[in-house]
Amino acid sequence: MEYHQSFGSKKAASRRRLRRRTDIIHGEEEFQPRDMVPWFHPVEMARTAVRVLLANVVTTYSDSRLAMTGEPAGAHSVERAFRELAAAEGWWSDYDGRPDPTHDVIDFSDEKEGIWFDYVADTGEGFDSTYSVANLLGRRQLDVSGLDEPLPRGRLLVLGGDMVYPWPSRDEYRDRFQVPFRWALPGRDSEGGRSEPEGKGRALAAMVAIPGNHDWYDGLNAFLGVFCDGRRIGGWDTVQRRSYFAVRLPHDWMLWGTDSHLNHRTDHNQRAYFRSLSMRAEEGSKVILCTPTPSWLEPWGEARRNIRYFEEEIARWPDGHAKPHELPVVLSGDLHFYARYEKEPREDDSEGRGIGESVRHRIICGGGGAYTRGTHDLPLSVSLWERTMTGGTRNSKDRRPDPPDAANRDRNRYTFAGPGYPDPTLSRSLARGALRFPILGHNLPYCLAFGLHLLAITGIVHWASLLALGGGGYLGLIRDFNGGVFASLRPLGAYLRELVFLAPAAAILPALTMITFMAFFLGSNPRGRRWTKWLVGVVWMAIAAFAFYAGLFYLLRLDLHLLLALLLYVLVGGFLAGALTGVGLWLVNRLWGWNSNEVFSCQSIPDFKSFLRCHIDEEGVLRIYPIGIERVPRRWRRRWTSTDRSPGSPEMPTDMEPVEDSLVAHLLEPPIVVPPTGRRL
Repeated sequence: MEYHQSFGSKKAASRRRLRRRTDIIHGEEEFQPRDMVPWFHPVEMARTAVRVLLANVVTTYSDSRLAMTGEPAGAHSVERAFRELAAAEGWWSDYDGRPDPTHDVIDFSDEKEGIWFDYVADTGEGFDSTYSVANLLGRRQLDVSGLDEPLPRGRLLVLGGDMVYPWPSRDEYRDRFQVPFRWALPGRDSEGGRSEPEGKGRALAAMVAIPGNHDWYDGLNAFLGVFCDGRRIGGWDTVQRRSYFAVRLPHDWMLWGTDSHLNHRTDHNQRAYFRSLSMRAEEGSKVILCTPTPSWLEPWGEARRNIRYFEEEIARWPDGHAKPHELPVVLSGDLHFYARYEKEPREDDSEGRGIGESVRHRIICGGGGAYTRGTHDLPLSVSLWERTMTGGTRNSKDRRPDPPDAANRDRNRYTFAGPGYPDPTLSRSLARGALRFPILGHNLPYCLAFGLHLLAITGIVHWASLLALGGGGYLGLIRDFNGGVFASLRPLGAYLRELVFLAPAAAILPALTMITFMAFFLGSNPRGRRWTKWLVGVVWMAIAAFAFYAGLFYLLRLDLHLLLALLLYVLVGGFLAGALTGVGLWLVNRLWGWNSNEVFSCQSIPDFKSFLRCHIDEEGVLRIYPIGIERVPRRWRRRWTSTDRSPGSPEMPTDMEPVEDSLVAHLLEPPIVVPPTGRRL
């Protein structure tokens, strides 16, 4: 069996073949490998907009995290003892008597000889990209171009958010995430052996996850069922009980995963959970913090304050003194690329801090399967304490004042240290792919819908002009005009003003169209001054309106039947709409760095995937290996063994392998080394 991902008739034929063979593929009757999400499909855009609006409203008043308490018997007595100790020592002046949550900590601290674990984020969009990453994660030994020795499989898999796109549901999680990961790592670790049914056999690794914004769109219901219910996904055991987690690693390393909700809020229970963990931290312990979004990169609002909470409050006692542990590494997803920022250790001890502090790394690695996003518009440096990032990005609603002197800002400045993947030069080249917007297969419904929308606007205006002004109407005025398209603008403007005065309802649909696109244009660009965005949006809408009118003008001047001309206008207008959308997205991104997300989401690029393989050795040194996949295969076939074909055994694949393209992993940059204490090694 081969799975071919393409568009048009080949895709339909492939899906028909898969529908007939689904019981052979995995024994799940309704499973189908999924394509990349067509983000600019009109139905998908409308559905996503409605669901995001509902999710923000519902989750604001009903937070699923508040129900994640579930302490075992005896927890209250343990907490009571700790409460007495905290009161006696004066540690917690605002302690509220809640039960101790630290029994939920996942413990790998006995692995004194070292432990391997993986980090991946933003999986679960297209089958090709998701399974490519999962396949490499599940291999017992991973050969990496640039390394002499293969890397062993991780004992722990950390999922950094957005495990499914575009909407979380039971079917979407199964088809876009669970089945690819089951295929990548069956439940039994035997050479050539068939995989056991889920829930049987021996688990090979543990899995923990934090939810991203796409996981939150159903109020976290599907996420809790997949990751917090003790289920097994192939050879991975889900071991957490909440949407956030803490893992004890060897040599006083800790791994924390936070849940920041849709609006970047950390709930009270979660803050108490991590605050309690920080108070019990051992001397010299180090924290690897996993956040759903790189909020330290966002210069606005609640996102920045969320990371400051962990930087300032979790890392310090209530009286302001530093706690005996560091936060040397922060891992984030959400942005679909690899990039790394670092902060050099301070040499001064002006406030009794900074001596012995190690290099701090903030890593974005969101290349687990979602469409690729570029790195060319990343700032060269960013500071937690500044209102403005390097490059002029504004932080207009930060409630906290800037420090009084520039020295404090410099102490908290992170500089771009990684090569970026894709690198900035390649990223600019990929961004130009938005110019092919109208000829990309998954954007054809957008173009067709826009063409039909233009036809509807034209029909309404023409019908209203016939009723209000008589004569040949709007289309007759254009067709009978003697002159060029530019010369027709003056009489057309006077005609339309009179029409709007007599029949104002004729302007409703065009006005709604302009307002919708202006809102999208302004809302998707948090960067830049508001008046600049309005000016650019108005100019772009004026150019688009003239292009649509010019297309209609020249079609009506042809010696064609009116109905045929209008049908051609659907095609011409749709193509112009797609072309203008692509050119507009690329141009404003090139000039001002806007629409960084849309200029790549319209292309749905499945390549340039990335994940992190991490190792804590027997001396407590953390090494992070950033691993990339330049091109993911598009065609797959099942890998069979003699054991699979034994009499009476169910036909289930042990693995999938690419038909033509090989799946090659390469090192994105030299391993990142974080010593147990102090400076660089």
